[in-house]
Amino acid sequence: MTVITISRQVGSEGMAIARQVARTLGYHVAGEEVMEWALRQYGLIQFKEVFERAPSFWDLFDEQFVLTADMLDRVIKALARHGDIVIIGRGSYAPLQGLADVVNARIQAPRPVRVQRMMARLGIDQVEAEARVAEEDRVHAGFIEKAYKVRSDDATPFDLVIDTGHMSPDFASGLIVKAVRARLEQAPGAAPTAAAFEVDGVLTGVINEALVREVSSP
Repeated sequence: MTVITISRQVGSEGMAIARQVARTLGYHVAGEEVMEWALRQYGLIQFKEVFERAPSFWDLFDEQFVLTADMLDRVIKALARHGDIVIIGRGSYAPLQGLADVVNARIQAPRPVRVQRMMARLGIDQVEAEARVAEEDRVHAGFIEKAYKVRSDDATPFDLVIDTGHMSPDFASGLIVKAVRARLEQAPGAAPTAAAFEVDGVLTGVINEALVREVSSP
């Protein structure tokens, strides 16, 4: 079993790439909808509000923020333990470092390219597109840096960093698939795996149901 995490900038075509990788490999996809549904079922109903609020220094001591980060960490590890899955966004690469059965990929593109894509996709003008890109970059970076103590612009945690300003989504998805297949061909070593995570039974059931819902959704 293998786990792929896709960290993506808005407008980088990361979602399309992740879904293409999952189709090619026959893996489940766990995007923000799957994670948020699992978190709600597991008892956290305010995840979206907390995630989208730009964190401040004081959030490090805020009970709701700490609880949110902890529960997100548990859900990401439960998804990874399930295996044969592409986990998209929400800083999922951060708690899955150093695992032999995980491939972490970063999808990015120059800001002007991302702005143009947002303009075309949403039918908005350049000023609004630039504002949306800047806000999404700020919010996502803020949460990940506060929750996991990692910089969102640090390439170190990733096995692959792909710039879709210079290559097509199809080519990018092919690179990730090759990386996964190469990982599967490696002889088992002493490194820990996501399959060894301990996950409580309730959360395991929630994750299984969330992935069934993902498969059956149109």
